[in-house]
Amino acid sequence: MKALIIAGGSPTLPGDTPHCLLQVENETLIEQQHRKLKSAGIEDIYITINDLERKVDYISDLEERSTDSTIITELGQISHLLGALDKSTEQDDESILLINGDVIINPKQLRRLSNSPYQNELVVDPAKSISAGQERIKTSKSVVSAAGSTVPRDDYPWYLYSGIAKVNPVLASTILREIFTQTDTNRSIVDIIGDLSSDFDIYVDESSIPGGSSQKTKSITGSSYAIIKKPVYFRKEVQGRGLAKLEDEIEFYRHLPESVAKHFPRMKDYYIGEDRVWLEQEFCDRPSLRDLLFNGVFNHQDALKQLNALLHFSFNNMYNHEMTPPDEKYLERIHFNRVWYRLYRAERDAEIFSDFLRCDSIEFNGREYVNIPPLISCIEDNEEICQGVTPKELSSFGHFDMHFQNILVSDQIKDFILVDPRGYDACDPYYDLGKISHSVNGLYDFIDTQNFKLDYELSGDKLTASVDFTQKEVLREYHQIQSELEDLFTQFTSKSAHETMMRVHFNEAMHFSSLIPFQLYNNPSKSRGVVSYLIATKLLNEFLETYAPDVRVEDYMGVSLKDKYERAESWKLKGE
Repeated sequence: MKALIIAGGSPTLPGDTPHCLLQVENETLIEQQHRKLKSAGIEDIYITINDLERKVDYISDLEERSTDSTIITELGQISHLLGALDKSTEQDDESILLINGDVIINPKQLRRLSNSPYQNELVVDPAKSISAGQERIKTSKSVVSAAGSTVPRDDYPWYLYSGIAKVNPVLASTILREIFTQTDTNRSIVDIIGDLSSDFDIYVDESSIPGGSSQKTKSITGSSYAIIKKPVYFRKEVQGRGLAKLEDEIEFYRHLPESVAKHFPRMKDYYIGEDRVWLEQEFCDRPSLRDLLFNGVFNHQDALKQLNALLHFSFNNMYNHEMTPPDEKYLERIHFNRVWYRLYRAERDAEIFSDFLRCDSIEFNGREYVNIPPLISCIEDNEEICQGVTPKELSSFGHFDMHFQNILVSDQIKDFILVDPRGYDACDPYYDLGKISHSVNGLYDFIDTQNFKLDYELSGDKLTASVDFTQKEVLREYHQIQSELEDLFTQFTSKSAHETMMRVHFNEAMHFSSLIPFQLYNNPSKSRGVVSYLIATKLLNEFLETYAPDVRVEDYMGVSLKDKYERAESWKLKGE
């Protein structure tokens, strides 16, 4: 990781000392920053200066106090760094720390940013007042939606940029060029980030903000020295796409048995209208299982203990409520039509998927695979496969979106909260097991957080691609979890290991095949969608090779997507 200290900007008043040369605990601020960065293992440190009076004396002071840093005073001197950054891609492993020259660095922030799964992330503080400064940050689902002077004061609440960010090489290069070439000296780095927020996924870690809106409770004074804890609630609101999903979630919360409800957030209020739905529920200030693994707090053994407690609750308290037999079109309704409709949406939302879907073959990480359309067609036409994966009974209660980001945990293994349930009125428990597997086996967690390097080429009717997942230490923990999933799952199912994993891997492959359009959202490069497509292709091929090796997939080459899409239109949900 490289660090770039933005020391530019004139002193507040003529004759004042530049902020980064102010004394802090017997050393200048720039010396302290330099020391803390070195202690954190960051060797490549750059210091940029522009728009400064008395620049010569200032540079001399900086060079004396940061002897092994590179001092940059104009765009020409940064050309070698920008050249290297320009050759990088959004998926490159190395990140750049951008640090304002007047910031006191907290080593814990450096560790958190270093371990964060996100490539682009801002350290922010909650605004305590509507009159707070200009460096305002608005978010939507933890992603920056607007920043700087474009955020009006009356659009409260917002966050304030703390002066530290981790960015990937592409975003770093773009920000630096703006800093050195802009003519508007009143335009801050936050204004630049606001302009770029529509082109890059830039996250803020709201759960790490002390005193911010992420707190689970607010304290007020009670009698007899008591402290009353007042829960903090938040609202999920949908207009357009996603109406049906939020409606289902509301109905799910309304009918939860008490024995199940204790592991879900409490619902406070809701509204269901024709074109608008909202849900207010208690905010759960806990890290997710994914966060703990990526930040190195949990290893694979911790995660497996948590999953064991989760599955013990699910099979003994949740899946055994009001079991019903599936209707004869269960697979078509829950899986096949959903996949065809989502593939249609992917093609509609990003033209490149029209080319992908019509490829004869896909070479992925050096291996040749059959493409998705003939594989899905083959599976849905094969009676023996369908019988093998059709559940005998459906549960009226289940989470049905049980990936690691939706599992919130505490320091007590059995004290977990499941958030963002799908809310189906009845579903197969193996649907949840497939979601767990798709976090670990399919590495959804690495795709969703952009922790990969992607390279692909489309030539005629053939797609050639390679994906290398980054965060190697975390990846090893995930591989270890994956190696023990079969033993874990078969503890709770009444099936053999073969039958259990056949159902798990079928559900996982269906999940990946249907999530592609969601990974295109807020991802201009479409890279997450492309990797999801490749993993779905791999999983479907592996499923047939393992559980139905004699099927003739070649009979389904050239399947008519138009016919499949027209049939799937009947599945389309309101707001989908």
